Amino acid sequence: MAPADHDKTDSELAQESLLLSMRSGGPGQPGLCPTCRQQGHLDAIVPASNMQFEHCLSCGCEWKRLFDYEGTVEIIQPAKV
Repeated sequence: MAPADHDKTDSELAQESLLLSMRSGGPGQPGLCPTCRQQGHLDAIVPASNMQFEHCLSCGCEWKRLFDYEGTVEIIQPAKV
């Protein structure tokens, strides 16, 4: 973590993780882990719903990303895959 991270609230850290994930990997490409910020691994893509499932090889976190029609991340949330 960066030195200033210890001063941030959980909400601020979650928002920062969301923004980092939004900047990484478009549709069909893995993004950054919302927990540890390491590169994710793409598990599955569901084109009909613009959703992809990913997990982190470093910490084991699982999440899904939903893309809008322009290919940008609409939401990120933990996933029970």
